[in-house]
Amino acid sequence: ASGQIEYFDTHLPAFGLRISYSGTKAWIVMTRVNGKLTRITLGRHPAMSLTEAREKARAVVESAKAGKDPRLIEAEERRRKDQERRTTFDGVAALFMERYVERELRANTAREYRRILQGPDTQDWRSRPISLLTKGDVTHLLHRIEERGSPAAANRALAYLSKFFNWCIEQDLLTASPAARVRALSSVTARERVLTPEELMWVWTALDRFPGVFGPLFKVLLLTGQRRG
Repeated sequence: ASGQIEYFDTHLPAFGLRISYSGTKAWIVMTRVNGKLTRITLGRHPAMSLTEAREKARAVVESAKAGKDPRLIEAEERRRKDQERRTTFDGVAALFMERYVERELRANTAREYRRILQGPDTQDWRSRPISLLTKGDVTHLLHRIEERGSPAAANRALAYLSKFFNWCIEQDLLTASPAARVRALSSVTARERVLTPEELMWVWTALDRFPGVFGPLFKVLLLTGQRRG
């Protein structure tokens, strides 16, 4: 009617299921830690299956027999998994955008970084720890971009990824860059195309329809041959 009740396993007597009055079920194992009988919770049912719980119970008992505190091992494992989650590609890319790109680079460049690091091309990397990314992963990504008919975009992606991974090394998040020694897949020829006098006339006429400062601004650029910056 109240409190909790425990049912122990016939195959592994130290292992059992603890059920509370509210219906919550948790797998447990009883073992001696530093000579003291201790109840250790293994996980919740049904999230953890009977087979998984029984295997984990055996591992806990063996650790305790070897003189190791299973609770400390469990805490270290949780810390390791938490560290992995915080050092996934997605998490570190967000940190890089916040701490470096948004602070140091122009808006247009930041947009390009965001497209590479947080766009669809790197979607498969998002939940992976950056320490597990390989040179092959980078090369495969570049080939995918190139096969879309965008060799220049593949080269830019390599440049942005190289900068990102080098920043990770500076922040002690990586010891080596998976983009190191990855060569650009193609050499992009500098563009030499210029507008013809007839095309310049069309552009000039079209700029008369631009509202605000943009029409006059681009007319000035055409007249002076200057870049926007």
